[in-house]
Amino acid sequence: MPGIDYSKWDKLDEYSSSSDDDDGGDHDNDGGAPTPQVTRLDAPSSVTFGGGKQGATVQPMAAPPKATKSSGAQPKIEEIGEGPLKPASGRGATSQTKEAGIDKDEIKWTDHGGKLTTKSGDTLYWSQDRYSVTMRFEIKEDATTVPSSKFKISDHGILAFADRFHGVGSMKPSLKIHKADVLWFSDELPHPAHFAQDEEDVEWIVERSSDAVRRFLMFTVYKAVPMHGMFIWWKRPFLQFDEIDPRPSATDGKSDASGDTDRSKAFLQAWDEAHKQFREKERKPPTVIE
Repeated sequence: MPGIDYSKWDKLDEYSSSSDDDDGGDHDNDGGAPTPQVTRLDAPSSVTFGGGKQGATVQPMAAPPKATKSSGAQPKIEEIGEGPLKPASGRGATSQTKEAGIDKDEIKWTDHGGKLTTKSGDTLYWSQDRYSVTMRFEIKEDATTVPSSKFKISDHGILAFADRFHGVGSMKPSLKIHKADVLWFSDELPHPAHFAQDEEDVEWIVERSSDAVRRFLMFTVYKAVPMHGMFIWWKRPFLQFDEIDPRPSATDGKSDASGDTDRSKAFLQAWDEAHKQFREKERKPPTVIE
């Protein structure tokens, strides 16, 4: 089979094209490859391809207007909720608003708990389930006077998550709440508690009621129990309050909470007594047998 003769392409200008003579493109001084045209986009631009012409058309876009700060701008609202805070005069403006907002909130906020007044006259809503207790302190000041950053909760004696099934002993954990660097509330919890998983502090947020009128400091503490499988219904959120009967209603489909509470109380007493005897035994010097 005869070989292919490639000599007819030896003098072919590899840089030639059918459009070189028509587009008026730039070439170097030696008549070689065309010099590419580069357009630098230093600002937002629109690029159009085609349109009956080869290449691209670049047009600068109008810059967006710069944001200006108004002297009367409202501060950013940090609370959980929708819309701006309503003035206090809007409270209970209509029975429909009250029924749709505050009442429904209070039902949820007092589930197996209640609405209480602290020694300093502040309002506390507390609720609970088998594993946690949620508390809401009503904030009388608005967000401008006392923003969310001005709150702080410190604790003492709350267990780590890993020790949640070691809730024994007579020592009661305590909480302190500061508002604008001033002690707002301080008291002991009635039972052992533990932190949430991967946390080392009591997590809190500032939230608003459904009608966006009231603000609350909300946090949750988790119930620590002596052993896995137990649960305890708290009769009060802090020691300064009177005890209540927190038993679930019959519609909850749960076992009788009163019997559960009595059995848990008897178990805790026996557990504390066993620990007391163990500690006394540890204090005694060991008997030496010669």
